[in-house]
Amino acid sequence: MSAARSPRQFALLGAATFVYVASVAIAYWAVVEAGRRFAANTMSMALLATHSVGLLISAWALNEPINTSLLMGVVLTATGIHMTVGR
Repeated sequence: MSAARSPRQFALLGAATFVYVASVAIAYWAVVEAGRRFAANTMSMALLATHSVGLLISAWALNEPINTSLLMGVVLTATGIHMTVGR
């Protein structure tokens, strides 16, 4: 037995679905367009840095704690990118 959903719940679900689908489509399109314009190694390093940037933004915007292992991961990722691209 499932509970009946109100029109407001359907509206919120529809809005959330639209925002999710639209954001994924825009992000995918942006990556494809960037891949056409930049070299493969540049795109690879940029995509590798995505997780570190997301971690730092969440720490700044949401006051998420950064422990030593996360900080070392960011440092190692940045070092690897620098060693690859910064020749």
